[in-house]
Amino acid sequence: MHFEDVGDTMQGHSHKFDHPTMVAYGSVRVTVEGQETIFKAPHIIFISKDKLHEITALEPDTVAYCIHPIRGEREEDIYGHDQIPAGITRPLNILNNTDTRAANIHFSDTTQQD
Repeated sequence: MHFEDVGDTMQGHSHKFDHPTMVAYGSVRVTVEGQETIFKAPHIIFISKDKLHEITALEPDTVAYCIHPIRGEREEDIYGHDQIPAGITRPLNILNNTDTRAANIHFSDTTQQD
């Protein structure tokens, strides 16, 4: 979510899953069922499922990201088909270990030693 101006608001809504929201830049006021909390970037906020919440920018150009893991058989509750690039039939389902491609992922060490 990109909030261009102070006071820009993501209107009250709820989700079917618990999820974190990362405030990457700026600051926000999160209102959950009438209770307000201020968060300044960088910060990760926990949002409980089924809780009506609203997010309001307190600084210009505030950026926040909702982070939704893929869970169970209802993946369509998290992503839409327009989010999947060509060549991918469905996201990796790492949590259920049903996709063996995850076993073939290797990471190189990019840290530098002094």
